[in-house]
Amino acid sequence: MNNKKIAFLTYAEPNTGLGHWFRTLALEQEAKNQGYSTHFLTNRMLHREMYFQVRENNFDDIYNALHQIKPYAIVIDFQGNVPDYTYDITRKFGIKTVILNGVGRVEENNANLVVIQGLSETRNPNTVSGAKYVILRSKMGEISAKHNGNSWFVWGGARDRMGLLKMFNRVDDREATLVVHQEFIDPLIYRGITETHPNPLHLVTHVTGDAMLPIMANAKTACIAMGMAAWELAYLGTPTYAFSSTPGHLRFAKEMEIAGLLLAYPKVGLPNTVKQFCDFINQPITVQDENRPDLLGAQRVMNLIGKL
Repeated sequence: MNNKKIAFLTYAEPNTGLGHWFRTLALEQEAKNQGYSTHFLTNRMLHREMYFQVRENNFDDIYNALHQIKPYAIVIDFQGNVPDYTYDITRKFGIKTVILNGVGRVEENNANLVVIQGLSETRNPNTVSGAKYVILRSKMGEISAKHNGNSWFVWGGARDRMGLLKMFNRVDDREATLVVHQEFIDPLIYRGITETHPNPLHLVTHVTGDAMLPIMANAKTACIAMGMAAWELAYLGTPTYAFSSTPGHLRFAKEMEIAGLLLAYPKVGLPNTVKQFCDFINQPITVQDENRPDLLGAQRVMNLIGKL
């Protein structure tokens, strides 16, 4: 492999969350560490200065960008299946296709390599999975778990489309930090938390970028919408209660529960009542240390890409 250029394609949108974005940034940083020249394709600027702007699912934009770059490989990480035309483009230019198969995704049969960000068993020869291939953002290496006090970390995802923060805010017997993403949170959801049902035991905190990581590290327990944060909390060894917005997320959550990394609410969405919600988050949980991810996932994935 002589071509040391690699491209990354991902999108940052309120409805899909930020896990795809941060995971791709972490892998890009590892690619740079291994001597690659990297090129980022995305639909918007978010904590980044240089990139190829491509409209979501637009053939011409992706074709033109890859025609200019002509990388050895392209790493794709976004919600939903990869369009067939993407493979047409990569085959035309002789580009290896790598799919980061995030939480809730299905397998891709046409890619050169698929890396499942979960524990799903697979028989596809082009696919790997397991905690050792989970890619965590590089900033995780700069924090350590404190688990101080009794405070909870509560995260409903970038947009909190399930209303997890509003539900938790009705729990009046424990301290908590309710984390909202400053750019993506719906103003109506935010007002519903802070004005309709204010809770003196809860601190509502706005974050961008990696600012949520120290809050996460200091929490004794976590309550989250299933996503990349589940793996970050597993790395920290934080007891975590996870709620899933889709059947795919629920499948991944149950796999992590079997591995002893969190407790998964057994249905899609939230319970109907505060009592049912509290009954779930009051269940005991102990994290199984032997199944926790480490910070070498990005390195392992880049090593696989280099062998394609």
